[in-house]
Formats: sequence, structure tokens, C-alpha cells
Amino acid sequence: MKKSGNFYRWMPAAFFAVGLLSCVSRPSGVLSESKMIDIMADLETAEAFIQTQSGYRNDRFREGAIAEILEKRGVTREQFDSTMSWYSRDIDLYYPLYEKVEKELVRRGKVDGGINLSDMSENELWAYSKVIMISPKSDRDVLRFSFPVDIEKGERLLWKARSRVPADFSALLGVEYDNGSYGYITRTISSGRRISIDLQTDSAYKVSRVFGNIAVDNSTDLPLWLDSISLSSAPIDTLKYHDIFRQRTTRRPTRRLPVKQVAEDSLNSVQS
Repeated sequence: MKKSGNFYRWMPAAFFAVGLLSCVSRPSGVLSESKMIDIMADLETAEAFIQTQSGYRNDRFREGAIAEILEKRGVTREQFDSTMSWYSRDIDLYYPLYEKVEKELVRRGKVDGGINLSDMSENELWAYSKVIMISPKSDRDVLRFSFPVDIEKGERLLWKARSRVPADFSALLGVEYDNGSYGYITRTISSGRRISIDLQTDSAYKVSRVFGNIAVDNSTDLPLWLDSISLSSAPIDTLKYHDIFRQRTTRRPTRRLPVKQVAEDSLNSVQS
């Protein structure tokens, strides 16, 4: 998965500053909250599918998907853009609306390339705060984490976060196995707000530790708030296990013995 959240690149940045719907009179022509939840959930699901199709990760294909979704919902692009503009007038409205979108995605069952969100929500592994600021003026200009986990062999890990403004990110998610080897995957996100990266663990080894990082590629985007950070696991899916071949593996460096020591060890083994 190379990019995420590109449906929102053309939306006004102010869309993400919103207030409570109940406190604002909705003018004529602005789409209802229920309609917006359905549309935004459709967009998220379509984006998740696009990220699994390497040949379709471009803005032209996304624009076509947006047009198809709006047509299916009986909404014009002008109506949708006007609704986005209306949402942009208040700073807190986005969060309760998006929480309802997340619940709708869970109700539908699957998103993020086919991972079952209802399963993932029951297996939360994240050990730190769900809200973190990345800032060059603090002790954290890159979000890094590392902690032990206890999951079954072959389980899938999903790491998610949400940025309060669009930005360019580089992300890595990895695991250390009990045999000293590592598996990891990297992603880049361009002008996105949603960061989502999943890792298929090896069914032959036990995971002892999970680690990762998120870096903001452009320092002008800092400081930056990340929220809704989560790390979850899902049971092994044999139909998706082949994803492990798109990941990278390595082994822990080992100290080489001096040539003299190797020769002595070999001689002792022969004599014994």
C-alpha cells in the first residue's frame, strides 16, 4: 500500500475543522449526516481496494471512483463539494462525524484490504498514548515504538493512525521473531490524513516484539498531531497469507569468530 487518504486531497483543508452538528442549523442543499456517513464510508472502502491494486493507484482512477460513488448515492459533485464547504465552518464537527463513519465501516464488516475491522477492534495491542504530537521542538520528531507482543503464529497486524491535516509520511511496521529474524514492510503516504499499514507475520515463528515508526517527509508540515493510533491483530487468513512475499526479512547480525578460533573449534570437533 503506497498511498492513503487521497480522496481528501482535493477537499479544503478546513473540512477537518468541524463543530457539533446538533449546535448548527443545516442549510437547505447540504447533505444529511446519514448521507455523508454512507458516502465517506464508500470512499474509505474504495480507497482500501485501490491500495491493494498496484495498477490503479493514481488520481485519475480515484476521481472515477468518486464519481461512481456519488452517482450511486444520487448526489452531484456540486452537492458534495458544497457540503464539504459547510462542514469547514466549524472546528470540531469532523471528529464525531468520522467516529460514526468508523462505526459504519465496522458494521459493514471489512475494509483496509479485506481485514475484518470488528475482529481487529477486539485485539488492541497498542501500548502507548493514542494521541501523539510530532514536533522538531520536542523530544519526538519521529514517532517510534517498540514493545513485546503475544500473538499467535501467522496472525496479521494492522497499525493505524490519523493526522489532523494532510501531510506526506514514511511509515514502517516490523516484527522480531523468536529465532532472531525480522520481518517488516514500508509505506509512503502522499498528502494523506489516514495512515494504515498491515503486516503478515510468518506462521513458522513466534513473534516476540513489534516495532515501527512514522516520519513526516516535509519539515514544514511540523508540528503535527496524530490521533486514533491503534495496533491490532487478526487471525491468520490462508487466502491472504501470500502477502508475506511482498514484505522484507532480515536476520540479526552475528559476531564472527576469529579465524584462529574457528580452526581450533574444527580441530577439536574432529578429535572428539
